[in-house]
Amino acid sequence: MPLRVTPPASPIVATWRAPWWQRIVFPAVAVTMLLGSLWPYAGEPYEPIWWVVPFAALLAIYPLRPRLRLHEDAMHVRGVLLSRVIPIEEVSAVQGGYGGLDIWWGDGRFTEVSSIGEQNNVEWFPGGDGRRYLMRDLILDTRNEYLRAHGLKSRPDPHREQERQRREFRERGWVEHNPPLRPKNDGGKRGI
Repeated sequence: MPLRVTPPASPIVATWRAPWWQRIVFPAVAVTMLLGSLWPYAGEPYEPIWWVVPFAALLAIYPLRPRLRLHEDAMHVRGVLLSRVIPIEEVSAVQGGYGGLDIWWGDGRFTEVSSIGEQNNVEWFPGGDGRRYLMRDLILDTRNEYLRAHGLKSRPDPHREQERQRREFRERGWVEHNPPLRPKNDGGKRGI
């Protein structure tokens, strides 16, 4: 997977970034950690704690780099390190989680957009749960408009598909749920 991908050329519908409080607090904590690791103790210089530097860099980059751009025909996801373009017709489900917005592809793949649309336990906190519901609805509405305009069907929701498989397993049991096992064809060679 490339570090950078070319964003789609189609018009942008919406753009989301991490909540403003994360873009202020996380870098401020990172700077404080850096200064604390380099500050002399009791007036005497000592060897800095270098292991704090990469952690502080990650803490500063975590809320600043991620971005989600919704285009008419695709989504451009820029994560902390990697970027990805998801064709809008491949999106099967969108849900906010504790790490960020979770996007399921039609073929079962999964992408998490870190720090964007994340779920938190405090509703009144800036960037709370209401934002992730608005994001999910706009993404799915854009997908549905695209599919309707191009005469395509939407991919099955992985949650409903798993629930269907669970229900089938409960009703029919293990033997009927899985296909029968076949002997492995090893080309006539018998192993030890």
